[in-house]
Amino acid sequence: MKGCLIFCLLPLLSLFNTGCSQQAVYSAAADTVNLNKEYRAVSREIASLETKIEDAKSKIPIYEARAQKANAKSRQVLEESSQLSAKATSGSVKDARRAEKKADRAEDAAVEARKARNRVNELKEDLDDMNAALNKRRQRLNELTQQRAKIKNSATASSDSTSG
Repeated sequence: MKGCLIFCLLPLLSLFNTGCSQQAVYSAAADTVNLNKEYRAVSREIASLETKIEDAKSKIPIYEARAQKANAKSRQVLEESSQLSAKATSGSVKDARRAEKKADRAEDAAVEARKARNRVNELKEDLDDMNAALNKRRQRLNELTQQRAKIKNSATASSDSTSG
């Protein structure tokens, strides 16, 4: 799951990096076609990011609940292991083997709890990254809107001066 998320986000983030480093400035009426293309592309990216952010936000409580459940299970298995270990110190070899198996299960449960907590943290980090990318794309959309308005105003001003 983690690997899939990384492979899904890497191309997206590389697009943002290349898009941000090569931001075009449109100032002439001839640039309108390219401006509109970029405007539509940025709008689509914003919509896509907003969808992914909402999806991630909805997954966080689910993963947090899983992490809490795994943590509770880990504590329970650890307590049972501790009790069996106490019994094994004064018991037979069979009791010692049972205690050892229970200790292995407790370790496995602790690993699962750690993985669940890490997954929650990774999801929160991914959410922060997506929010940062969304803010950059919104900023670029605002820049494009301003450039569009300047082109429109210059076209209106030039048509007023030629007709008057």
